[in-house]
Amino acid sequence: MSEENKALDRRWFYEVWNQGNFSTYEELVSKNFVMHHVPAGQAGTYEGIKQAISVHRIGFPDLTIEVNDQLAEGDQVVSMWSITGTHLGEWVGYSPTGKTMSIQGMSLNRYQNAQIIESWLSVDMLTVMQQLGLVPEL
Repeated sequence: MSEENKALDRRWFYEVWNQGNFSTYEELVSKNFVMHHVPAGQAGTYEGIKQAISVHRIGFPDLTIEVNDQLAEGDQVVSMWSITGTHLGEWVGYSPTGKTMSIQGMSLNRYQNAQIIESWLSVDMLTVMQQLGLVPEL
C-alpha cells in the first residue's frame, strides 16, 4: 500500500500541479478532502484547493514541482519537493514581476481508497515573497 500511495503522490505533483490536469485532480482527491494548512483567504476543501491550484498556475505558468524524496507508512506519504516558477501572471492580488522563485517544502498526504483525504503542508511563503520582490529581504 505504501508504494502505491507514493506513486499516487507523485501523480498529485506531476499531473495536477505541474500540468494542471484537473481530470487527475478529480480522480485523486476525495470530495471530503481537507487541507489543514491553508494560506489566508483560501478554503482547505476540495473546491478551495482546486481553485488555489488554478491561481498558482495562472501566476506561474511554468510552475514545476520536483519530488526529491518520499517516505510512506500505512496510509500516509511524506514528500519532500522543490518548486520553481516565474511570476508571469496575476497571483493572489499581485501583478506579474517577471521574477523566478525557487523553494523547497514538504507535504504529508493521507490516502483512503486511492484518494487524498487529508493534507498538511510546510512551505516558506516569506522566501517566495522576497524572491519576487514583494516584501523586503530581512
